[in-house]
Amino acid sequence: MNLAISEYGLVIEITRNHQSNNDKPIVLSELLRDKGISEYHDDITVMINDQTHALIIDDMLRTEPTTLHIQLKSNAHLRYVLLQRDELILDSVANARITCVVGQNATFEGVVLYTGSQASQVSVVMKLQGMHAQAHLHAAYICSGTMTTVLKTEQLHKASHTESSVTMRVLVDDHAKSTYQGMITIQERAPATNAQQEHKALLLSPYAQAKALPQLEVLTHEVHCGHGSAIGMIDQEQVWYLQSRGITAFRAQQMLRQNFIMQVIPSWVPREWYQKIILE
Repeated sequence: MNLAISEYGLVIEITRNHQSNNDKPIVLSELLRDKGISEYHDDITVMINDQTHALIIDDMLRTEPTTLHIQLKSNAHLRYVLLQRDELILDSVANARITCVVGQNATFEGVVLYTGSQASQVSVVMKLQGMHAQAHLHAAYICSGTMTTVLKTEQLHKASHTESSVTMRVLVDDHAKSTYQGMITIQERAPATNAQQEHKALLLSPYAQAKALPQLEVLTHEVHCGHGSAIGMIDQEQVWYLQSRGITAFRAQQMLRQNFIMQVIPSWVPREWYQKIILE
């Protein structure tokens, strides 16, 4: 693994000799501490070399807007988890922009996890640059207090036979507000592609708000493209069913909330990294 600091920011290069797996992820904060490098950088580039597999946990402190550039070379595979929670946010707004360029036969699997009562703005742009590239993003938000969260995604298909998806689950409580803005763009030279978006939100308070603003721009034929959104409250029939099995109403609602969020957490995400956010 190579690390360098230039006038443009921090550059991290991961090669096959330093690739990670599910048992030993690369934790960015630990990596920088071990290398004696300051934990805060507002501009970071991560390069995943050819035929390299990596699992990265991004728990970096964000005191100002930060930008993360991810570059996947051909046949590379990256699993990336962005954690945002109150104790990791030092400013009033957690602002992160992630741009991922996916090369031929490469795969990006991303997860964004957020819980807390502070404002959050996250933008994720996935550029499918090479043929047979794949990019999939899962997002789970638990919003409370008077917080306002905004997640913006763009699935930009620039090559044929590519595939992308965004799946989002949101729990909105108190006076919190959640907004999702999703854009799918399929260029003329990108036929035979598949792009999907799915957004679901549960309102836990009569004052909570959630909205989704999907957009599509399809400039070619022979594509499979779609989006869907659903916003509502906990189904009281499900609560009643669990109560009929001896479960208290409080525990029943807690189980339904956890199950709702867990639907978008991939099995490869280490439990210790989402337990405090999702299960407590």
